[in-house]
Amino acid sequence: MGEVSVLPNQTLSQLNDEAGKRWPGAWDESTQRVQVLILCKRRERVILEQHGATIQHQQPVFGLFHRPRHALHLFESQGFDHREASFQLLDIATAELGAWLQHLITNDGWKRSSTTICPLPAGANVPMQRRFENHSILTFRHPDLPELQRLYLAMPLESIVGKAYISYPPGSEAKESEPVPKVERSPVSTHVVPSIPKPSSEPKEEVGLEDLAAEMEEEEEDSDVDELFDGFSADLLESVTHSAAGKPEVETPPVPELKEQKPEPVIKEVPVIEDAPIVKEDPQPKKVETSSPPIPSNQVSRSMPEPSDGGVVDSFRAVIRELLAEGVEASEMMGDPRFAEASEFCEAAGVDTWPMFMEMTGN
Repeated sequence: MGEVSVLPNQTLSQLNDEAGKRWPGAWDESTQRVQVLILCKRRERVILEQHGATIQHQQPVFGLFHRPRHALHLFESQGFDHREASFQLLDIATAELGAWLQHLITNDGWKRSSTTICPLPAGANVPMQRRFENHSILTFRHPDLPELQRLYLAMPLESIVGKAYISYPPGSEAKESEPVPKVERSPVSTHVVPSIPKPSSEPKEEVGLEDLAAEMEEEEEDSDVDELFDGFSADLLESVTHSAAGKPEVETPPVPELKEQKPEPVIKEVPVIEDAPIVKEDPQPKKVETSSPPIPSNQVSRSMPEPSDGGVVDSFRAVIRELLAEGVEASEMMGDPRFAEASEFCEAAGVDTWPMFMEMTGN
Protein backbone atom coordinates (compact mmCIF):
# COMPACT_ATOMS: atom_id res chain seq x y z
CA MET A 1 0.00 0.00 0.00
CA GLY A 2 1.14 3.55 -0.66
CA GLU A 3 2.02 6.33 1.75
CA VAL A 4 0.20 9.65 1.35
CA SER A 5 1.62 13.13 1.95
CA VAL A 6 0.54 16.67 1.12
CA LEU A 7 2.37 19.49 -0.66
CA PRO A 8 0.72 22.92 -1.02
CA ASN A 9 0.98 25.27 -4.01
CA GLN A 10 2.14 22.67 -6.52
CA THR A 11 1.65 22.05 -10.25
CA LEU A 12 1.70 18.70 -12.04
CA SER A 13 4.62 19.93 -14.12
CA GLN A 14 6.62 20.83 -10.99
CA LEU A 15 5.87 17.48 -9.32
CA ASN A 16 7.09 15.57 -12.39
CA ASP A 17 10.26 17.69 -12.57
CA GLU A 18 11.12 17.14 -8.88
CA ALA A 19 9.98 13.52 -8.55
CA GLY A 20 13.45 12.11 -9.26
CA LYS A 21 14.83 13.96 -6.22
CA ARG A 22 11.87 13.50 -3.89
CA TRP A 23 11.18 9.81 -4.57
CA PRO A 24 14.38 8.40 -6.12
CA GLY A 25 13.51 4.88 -5.00
CA ALA A 26 10.34 4.72 -7.12
CA TRP A 27 10.57 7.29 -9.91
CA ASP A 28 11.33 6.05 -13.42
CA GLU A 29 11.50 8.73 -16.13
CA SER A 30 10.99 6.15 -18.89
CA THR A 31 7.59 5.09 -17.52
CA GLN A 32 4.65 6.31 -19.58
CA ARG A 33 2.21 8.43 -17.57
CA VAL A 34 -1.32 9.70 -18.20
CA GLN A 35 -3.40 12.59 -16.83
CA VAL A 36 -7.01 11.89 -15.85
CA LEU A 37 -9.84 14.08 -14.50
CA ILE A 38 -11.57 12.70 -11.39
CA LEU A 39 -14.97 14.15 -10.36
CA CYS A 40 -16.12 13.09 -6.89
CA LYS A 41 -18.88 14.27 -4.56
CA ARG A 42 -17.61 17.28 -2.64
CA ARG A 43 -18.31 15.73 0.76
CA GLU A 44 -16.42 12.57 -0.21
CA ARG A 45 -13.21 14.34 -1.15
CA VAL A 46 -11.66 13.34 2.20
CA ILE A 47 -11.90 9.67 1.16
CA LEU A 48 -10.42 10.29 -2.28
CA GLU A 49 -7.47 12.15 -0.75
CA GLN A 50 -6.32 8.95 0.99
CA HIS A 51 -7.21 6.57 -1.86
CA GLY A 52 -3.54 5.80 -2.49
CA ALA A 53 -3.14 4.36 1.02
CA THR A 54 -5.35 1.43 0.00
CA ILE A 55 -3.81 0.72 -3.43
CA GLN A 56 -0.63 -1.23 -4.21
CA HIS A 57 1.45 0.73 -6.76
CA GLN A 58 5.11 1.08 -7.77
CA GLN A 59 5.22 4.65 -9.15
CA PRO A 60 4.32 7.92 -7.37
CA VAL A 61 0.78 9.16 -8.01
CA PHE A 62 -0.01 12.90 -7.99
CA GLY A 63 -3.55 14.10 -7.23
CA LEU A 64 -4.03 17.88 -7.51
CA PHE A 65 -7.34 19.38 -6.35
CA HIS A 66 -8.68 22.37 -8.30
CA ARG A 67 -11.58 24.66 -7.38
CA PRO A 68 -13.03 26.65 -10.34
CA ARG A 69 -13.46 30.34 -9.47
CA HIS A 70 -13.94 32.05 -12.83
CA ALA A 71 -16.79 32.11 -15.35
CA LEU A 72 -18.91 29.80 -13.21
CA HIS A 73 -21.91 30.40 -15.49
CA LEU A 74 -20.16 28.14 -18.03
CA PHE A 75 -20.86 25.19 -15.71
CA GLU A 76 -24.51 26.17 -15.32
CA SER A 77 -24.95 26.28 -19.09
CA GLN A 78 -23.95 22.58 -19.15
CA GLY A 79 -26.35 21.64 -16.35
CA PHE A 80 -23.42 20.92 -14.02
CA ASP A 81 -23.45 22.23 -10.42
CA HIS A 82 -19.79 22.90 -9.60
CA ARG A 83 -20.64 23.29 -5.89
CA GLU A 84 -21.57 19.59 -5.67
CA ALA A 85 -18.27 18.28 -7.06
CA SER A 86 -14.55 18.26 -6.28
CA PHE A 87 -12.18 18.36 -9.25
CA GLN A 88 -9.00 16.27 -9.04
CA LEU A 89 -6.31 16.33 -11.73
CA LEU A 90 -4.65 12.90 -11.49
CA ASP A 91 -1.17 12.15 -12.88
CA ILE A 92 -0.41 8.40 -12.76
CA ALA A 93 1.61 5.71 -14.53
CA THR A 94 -0.48 4.34 -17.42
CA ALA A 95 0.07 0.72 -16.36
CA GLU A 96 -1.31 1.42 -12.85
CA LEU A 97 -4.45 3.32 -13.87
CA GLY A 98 -6.57 0.15 -14.01
CA ALA A 99 -5.72 -0.93 -10.45
CA TRP A 100 -6.26 2.64 -9.18
CA LEU A 101 -9.81 2.84 -10.59
CA GLN A 102 -10.94 -0.80 -10.42
CA HIS A 103 -12.75 -0.55 -7.07
CA LEU A 104 -14.42 2.76 -7.91
CA ILE A 105 -15.82 1.40 -11.18
CA THR A 106 -16.64 -2.19 -10.19
CA ASN A 107 -17.93 -1.68 -6.64
CA ASP A 108 -19.02 1.98 -6.50
CA GLY A 109 -20.44 2.27 -10.01
CA TRP A 110 -18.31 5.20 -11.21
CA LYS A 111 -18.84 6.33 -14.81
CA ARG A 112 -16.30 6.88 -17.57
CA SER A 113 -16.52 9.75 -20.07
CA SER A 114 -14.43 12.34 -21.89
CA THR A 115 -14.08 16.06 -21.08
CA THR A 116 -12.68 18.80 -23.30
CA ILE A 117 -10.19 21.12 -21.56
CA CYS A 118 -10.72 24.65 -22.91
CA PRO A 119 -9.16 28.07 -22.14
CA LEU A 120 -11.40 30.64 -20.49
CA PRO A 121 -13.11 32.99 -22.95
CA ALA A 122 -11.32 36.27 -23.63
CA GLY A 123 -14.07 38.23 -21.86
CA ALA A 124 -13.80 36.24 -18.62
CA ASN A 125 -12.05 39.19 -16.91
CA VAL A 126 -9.29 37.04 -15.39
CA PRO A 127 -6.07 38.98 -14.53
CA MET A 128 -3.73 36.05 -15.22
CA GLN A 129 -4.62 33.92 -18.22
CA ARG A 130 -2.68 31.82 -20.76
CA ARG A 131 -3.99 30.59 -24.07
CA PHE A 132 -3.67 26.93 -25.06
CA GLU A 133 -5.19 24.47 -27.51
CA ASN A 134 -8.35 22.53 -26.67
CA HIS A 135 -7.74 18.88 -25.87
CA SER A 136 -9.73 15.94 -24.49
CA ILE A 137 -9.00 14.17 -21.22
CA LEU A 138 -10.29 10.86 -19.87
CA THR A 139 -12.77 11.47 -17.02
CA PHE A 140 -14.11 9.24 -14.24
CA ARG A 141 -16.98 10.56 -12.13
CA HIS A 142 -19.23 9.59 -9.24
CA PRO A 143 -22.51 8.05 -10.50
CA ASP A 144 -24.55 10.86 -8.89
CA LEU A 145 -22.73 13.54 -10.91
CA PRO A 146 -23.74 14.43 -14.49
CA GLU A 147 -21.30 14.27 -17.39
CA LEU A 148 -19.07 17.35 -17.74
CA GLN A 149 -18.61 18.16 -21.42
CA ARG A 150 -16.15 21.08 -21.08
CA LEU A 151 -13.84 22.29 -18.30
CA TYR A 152 -12.60 25.87 -18.68
CA LEU A 153 -9.19 26.71 -17.19
CA ALA A 154 -7.21 29.95 -16.99
CA MET A 155 -4.01 28.14 -18.01
CA PRO A 156 -2.87 24.69 -19.21
CA LEU A 157 -3.78 21.76 -16.99
CA GLU A 158 -0.17 21.01 -16.02
CA SER A 159 0.30 24.64 -14.85
CA ILE A 160 -2.70 24.79 -12.50
CA VAL A 161 -1.59 25.50 -8.90
CA GLY A 162 -3.24 23.63 -6.04
CA LYS A 163 -2.86 21.37 -3.01
CA ALA A 164 -1.30 18.08 -4.11
CA TYR A 165 -1.86 14.69 -2.45
CA ILE A 166 1.05 12.41 -3.36
CA SER A 167 0.94 8.63 -2.92
CA TYR A 168 4.23 6.74 -3.21
CA PRO A 169 5.65 3.30 -2.28
CA PRO A 170 7.06 3.06 1.26
CA GLY A 171 10.79 3.70 1.50
CA SER A 172 11.07 5.47 -1.85
CA GLU A 173 11.39 9.03 -0.51
CA ALA A 174 14.71 10.89 -0.49
CA LYS A 175 17.09 10.53 2.46
CA GLU A 176 17.49 13.38 4.94
CA SER A 177 21.12 13.94 3.84
CA GLU A 178 20.01 14.84 0.32
CA PRO A 179 19.36 18.50 -0.64
CA VAL A 180 15.64 18.04 -1.26
CA PRO A 181 13.71 18.31 2.04
CA LYS A 182 12.09 15.05 3.07
CA VAL A 183 8.32 14.94 2.70
CA GLU A 184 6.56 13.94 5.89
CA ARG A 185 4.11 11.15 5.21
CA SER A 186 0.57 11.39 6.49
CA PRO A 187 -1.23 8.03 6.55
CA VAL A 188 -4.34 9.40 8.28
CA SER A 189 -4.28 13.12 9.02
CA THR A 190 -3.08 15.60 6.42
CA HIS A 191 0.07 17.50 7.47
CA VAL A 192 1.14 20.29 5.15
CA VAL A 193 4.91 20.31 4.51
CA PRO A 194 7.08 23.03 2.96
CA SER A 195 7.54 22.90 -0.80
CA ILE A 196 10.82 23.26 -2.69
CA PRO A 197 11.58 26.93 -3.40
CA LYS A 198 11.24 27.38 -7.14
CA PRO A 199 11.29 30.68 -9.05
CA SER A 200 8.15 31.24 -11.07
CA SER A 201 7.89 33.38 -14.17
CA GLU A 202 4.12 33.56 -13.86
CA PRO A 203 2.73 36.60 -12.01
CA LYS A 204 0.32 36.02 -9.20
CA GLU A 205 -3.38 36.34 -9.94
CA GLU A 206 -5.27 39.31 -8.55
CA VAL A 207 -8.29 38.17 -6.62
CA GLY A 208 -11.55 40.04 -7.15
CA LEU A 209 -14.36 40.42 -4.63
CA GLU A 210 -16.33 37.41 -5.92
CA ASP A 211 -13.20 35.27 -6.20
CA LEU A 212 -12.15 36.26 -2.66
CA ALA A 213 -15.53 35.13 -1.31
CA ALA A 214 -15.18 31.79 -3.11
CA GLU A 215 -11.65 31.41 -1.75
CA MET A 216 -12.77 32.06 1.84
CA GLU A 217 -15.56 29.52 1.39
CA GLU A 218 -13.06 26.93 0.15
CA GLU A 219 -10.66 27.58 3.06
CA GLU A 220 -13.55 27.10 5.48
CA GLU A 221 -14.45 23.86 3.76
CA ASP A 222 -10.84 22.58 3.85
CA SER A 223 -10.70 23.37 7.56
CA ASP A 224 -13.91 21.41 8.18
CA VAL A 225 -12.64 18.54 6.09
CA ASP A 226 -9.36 18.39 8.06
CA GLU A 227 -11.26 18.32 11.37
CA LEU A 228 -13.54 15.64 10.01
CA PHE A 229 -10.63 13.57 8.75
CA ASP A 230 -8.81 13.71 12.11
CA GLY A 231 -11.53 11.44 13.50
CA PHE A 232 -10.73 8.69 10.99
CA SER A 233 -8.57 5.69 11.72
CA ALA A 234 -6.63 3.81 9.05
CA ASP A 235 -8.82 0.72 9.50
CA LEU A 236 -12.01 2.75 9.26
CA LEU A 237 -10.86 4.53 6.11
CA GLU A 238 -10.00 1.22 4.46
CA SER A 239 -13.37 -0.25 5.40
CA VAL A 240 -15.22 2.76 3.95
CA THR A 241 -13.37 2.84 0.62
CA HIS A 242 -12.63 -0.86 0.01
CA SER A 243 -15.09 -3.05 1.83
CA ALA A 244 -15.14 -6.53 0.35
CA ALA A 245 -18.92 -6.66 0.56
CA GLY A 246 -19.23 -3.45 -1.44
CA LYS A 247 -21.26 -1.69 1.30
CA PRO A 248 -21.72 2.02 0.58
CA GLU A 249 -21.00 3.24 4.10
CA VAL A 250 -19.77 2.36 7.60
CA GLU A 251 -21.52 3.66 10.69
CA THR A 252 -19.25 6.06 12.53
CA PRO A 253 -20.77 8.15 15.33
CA PRO A 254 -18.11 10.93 15.12
CA VAL A 255 -18.84 11.40 11.40
CA PRO A 256 -22.62 11.38 10.89
CA GLU A 257 -22.29 13.14 7.54
CA LEU A 258 -20.87 10.00 5.90
CA LYS A 259 -24.18 8.18 6.36
CA GLU A 260 -25.72 10.57 3.83
CA GLN A 261 -22.98 10.17 1.24
CA LYS A 262 -23.58 6.93 -0.58
CA PRO A 263 -27.11 5.85 0.23
CA GLU A 264 -28.48 3.60 -2.40
CA PRO A 265 -26.96 4.93 -5.63
CA VAL A 266 -24.04 2.53 -5.27
CA ILE A 267 -26.32 -0.48 -4.89
CA LYS A 268 -28.36 0.72 -7.85
CA GLU A 269 -25.32 1.25 -10.02
CA VAL A 270 -23.57 -2.09 -9.36
CA PRO A 271 -25.94 -4.00 -11.66
CA VAL A 272 -25.23 -1.43 -14.34
CA ILE A 273 -21.57 -2.44 -14.28
CA GLU A 274 -22.50 -6.12 -14.48
CA ASP A 275 -24.96 -5.49 -17.32
CA ALA A 276 -22.63 -3.07 -19.07
CA PRO A 277 -21.26 -5.57 -21.60
CA ILE A 278 -24.47 -5.21 -23.64
CA VAL A 279 -22.28 -4.36 -26.61
CA LYS A 280 -23.07 -6.50 -29.62
CA GLU A 281 -21.01 -9.64 -29.77
CA ASP A 282 -21.00 -10.97 -33.31
CA PRO A 283 -19.98 -14.62 -33.46
CA GLN A 284 -18.52 -13.94 -36.87
CA PRO A 285 -14.92 -15.06 -37.40
CA LYS A 286 -12.32 -12.43 -36.64
CA LYS A 287 -9.82 -11.62 -39.35
CA VAL A 288 -7.16 -10.51 -36.90
CA GLU A 289 -6.61 -13.91 -35.25
CA THR A 290 -4.16 -15.96 -37.31
CA SER A 291 -1.46 -18.47 -36.61
CA SER A 292 1.16 -16.18 -38.13
CA PRO A 293 3.46 -14.05 -35.93
CA PRO A 294 1.92 -10.92 -34.29
CA ILE A 295 1.21 -8.15 -36.80
CA PRO A 296 3.31 -5.00 -36.22
CA SER A 297 1.47 -1.93 -34.94
CA ASN A 298 2.03 0.01 -38.19
CA GLN A 299 0.24 -2.72 -40.18
CA VAL A 300 -2.65 -2.90 -37.72
CA SER A 301 -3.35 0.81 -38.21
CA ARG A 302 -3.69 0.30 -41.98
CA SER A 303 -6.07 -2.64 -41.61
CA MET A 304 -8.22 -1.00 -38.92
CA PRO A 305 -11.81 -0.52 -40.21
CA GLU A 306 -13.49 2.85 -40.42
CA PRO A 307 -15.27 3.84 -37.17
CA SER A 308 -18.68 2.15 -36.95
CA ASP A 309 -20.46 0.48 -34.06
CA GLY A 310 -19.95 -3.10 -35.29
CA GLY A 311 -16.48 -2.91 -36.86
CA VAL A 312 -14.74 -0.97 -34.10
CA VAL A 313 -16.06 -3.31 -31.39
CA ASP A 314 -14.82 -6.39 -33.26
CA SER A 315 -11.44 -4.76 -33.88
CA PHE A 316 -11.11 -3.68 -30.24
CA ARG A 317 -11.85 -7.19 -28.99
CA ALA A 318 -9.46 -8.66 -31.55
CA VAL A 319 -6.65 -6.36 -30.37
CA ILE A 320 -7.20 -7.42 -26.74
CA ARG A 321 -7.17 -11.12 -27.74
CA GLU A 322 -3.99 -10.56 -29.70
CA LEU A 323 -2.28 -8.83 -26.76
CA LEU A 324 -3.40 -11.58 -24.37
CA ALA A 325 -2.03 -14.19 -26.80
CA GLU A 326 1.30 -12.38 -26.78
CA GLY A 327 1.38 -12.59 -22.98
CA VAL A 328 0.82 -8.87 -22.36
CA GLU A 329 -0.54 -8.18 -18.86
CA ALA A 330 -3.86 -6.31 -18.62
CA SER A 331 -2.22 -3.47 -16.68
CA GLU A 332 0.31 -2.94 -19.50
CA MET A 333 -2.14 -2.95 -22.41
CA MET A 334 -2.95 0.75 -22.10
CA GLY A 335 0.61 1.61 -23.11
CA ASP A 336 0.44 -0.46 -26.33
CA PRO A 337 -0.08 1.65 -29.49
CA ARG A 338 -2.46 -0.95 -30.96
CA PHE A 339 -4.70 -0.73 -27.90
CA ALA A 340 -4.60 3.09 -27.96
CA GLU A 341 -5.56 3.23 -31.65
CA ALA A 342 -8.42 0.75 -31.27
CA SER A 343 -9.69 2.72 -28.24
CA GLU A 344 -9.67 5.95 -30.25
CA PHE A 345 -11.83 4.39 -32.98
CA CYS A 346 -14.32 3.14 -30.38
CA GLU A 347 -14.46 6.54 -28.69
CA ALA A 348 -15.09 8.21 -32.07
CA ALA A 349 -18.00 5.79 -32.66
CA GLY A 350 -19.43 6.47 -29.18
CA VAL A 351 -18.62 2.98 -27.86
CA ASP A 352 -17.58 2.59 -24.20
CA THR A 353 -14.59 0.21 -24.20
CA TRP A 354 -14.02 0.00 -20.45
CA PRO A 355 -16.65 -2.71 -19.67
CA MET A 356 -15.35 -4.82 -22.58
CA PHE A 357 -11.77 -4.43 -21.36
CA MET A 358 -12.71 -5.43 -17.78
CA GLU A 359 -14.71 -8.42 -19.06
CA MET A 360 -12.06 -9.81 -21.43
CA THR A 361 -9.10 -9.34 -19.08
CA GLY A 362 -10.96 -10.94 -16.19
CA ASN A 363 -10.57 -7.91 -13.88
